[in-house]
Amino acid sequence: QKYRDDPTKLKGFRGGLEGLQAQMDELTGDVNAVSDHPAARTAATVGRTFRAVQTMAKLGGAWISSLSDVAFMATNRIYQGRSMMDAWGDALSAPVAGFSGGQKREYADLLGAGLEGQLGDFMSRFNASDSVPGRTSKMMGMFFKLNLMGPWTDANKRGVTMMISRDLAIQSGAAFDALPPDMARMLRLYGIDARQWEVARLAVRQADDGRSYMMPGDVADVRGAPFSGLTQGQQDKLRDTVRDNLFALMSSEADFSVPSPGARERAILRRGYRPGTTAGEAIRYVGQFKSFGVVGLTKVLGRQMYGHGAKTKREQMMRGLGANMGLVNAIVATTAMGYAIMQAKEMIKGREPRPATPETFIAAMMQGGGLGIYGDFLFGEANRYGGGTLETLAGPAIGTASDLIDLLQRARGVVAGGDEDLRGDALRLAKSNIPFANLFYVKGAMDYLVWYQLQEAMNPGYLRRMERRIDRDNKQKHWMPPSSIVATGGGFR
Repeated sequence: QKYRDDPTKLKGFRGGLEGLQAQMDELTGDVNAVSDHPAARTAATVGRTFRAVQTMAKLGGAWISSLSDVAFMATNRIYQGRSMMDAWGDALSAPVAGFSGGQKREYADLLGAGLEGQLGDFMSRFNASDSVPGRTSKMMGMFFKLNLMGPWTDANKRGVTMMISRDLAIQSGAAFDALPPDMARMLRLYGIDARQWEVARLAVRQADDGRSYMMPGDVADVRGAPFSGLTQGQQDKLRDTVRDNLFALMSSEADFSVPSPGARERAILRRGYRPGTTAGEAIRYVGQFKSFGVVGLTKVLGRQMYGHGAKTKREQMMRGLGANMGLVNAIVATTAMGYAIMQAKEMIKGREPRPATPETFIAAMMQGGGLGIYGDFLFGEANRYGGGTLETLAGPAIGTASDLIDLLQRARGVVAGGDEDLRGDALRLAKSNIPFANLFYVKGAMDYLVWYQLQEAMNPGYLRRMERRIDRDNKQKHWMPPSSIVATGGGFR
């Protein structure tokens, strides 16, 4: 508003006016508005339904991939002023604290933690945040509960928000100038200066566990010296400002600790294009499952590089190891978590852990550092059965559509007299697109009881050939070989 009529100043905005407008459209919800044109409404409905089906068919193991949240949380707790050991203690205990009931649960709700559960918006951590209505929305909510992403995200956000509230309460006895530098910096990020801190430090409540917590909602009732000399209107305005800033601090820091996209990240992915339009649908297809990677760059690495006051990456790096401990933790810890996550997924598939090769550690870095969800496709079976890298990067929905079109074209050749056997490809396509069938605790049983049986019945000897191929290509054996359970040609041994 200030520089609207000054073209020279407007050019100085990073990302330009289009970027600002895209973020504003995310904040107002205009980016989800669909045109009244029937074709646009049909395209939007078909698109979001298809993407929802892909989500429920592909993200059954999302909770396992999201165990790297622990590393991200530790990294952000370091930024908030905790030592590395304390930060890891907080990160590991946050889910337990978040699952607590009683007064702690009530306090967490009052702090605005765990809103994803109330809004049913867990999918926004991975997708470009389609607005999914009606029955599909209920199915998505049920899916994210069953794959444990819902309870996991809520518990972590509740836990870390309570920790931040506790940190602020512990320091409430100190004046602003006496606060630890990291805490003072964090308060300034949310507009809380010395005067606002004098108000905030009065909004502390003791819980049944004997610990004190700073409660933004209690700011409305505070009185005392910070308000001397102010009119009633000025006092009310000051209380409102402090309350809003404290809520913003706690909710935003929870989103940094448990990486979740905000208006900025959604604008990066969707650029303000609306559903039902050619560009809007294309960007939603391509952006599916990529939110997590974008958030890893903006809210994790971006904060560590630019959140300490340095104007350039070089300036931050020149401050030495101590000033970059959060960055070191982010890189090392997410790689370690990615390695553990990747091996856990291999075990669930019935395979032995992948050998410790350079390729494995590169994959582990990508798995834990932002590509955890999408890495399931980059390093999974999608590429092994004909899907090209371009199709995989373009998004699961586009890859699925491409596979379907290819199958239909080949089927036309069979109808015209060809002798190609399409049963195996049709089975794989069906297997990868059935909602709820990919839940991590269901997938293994489904493989041995249903899918391996069908594959072996259609193509006797298939399982032994698959095991030899994985051994040859990945230097990896099965701890429970499918061929030891399923007989050649189908049935059980």
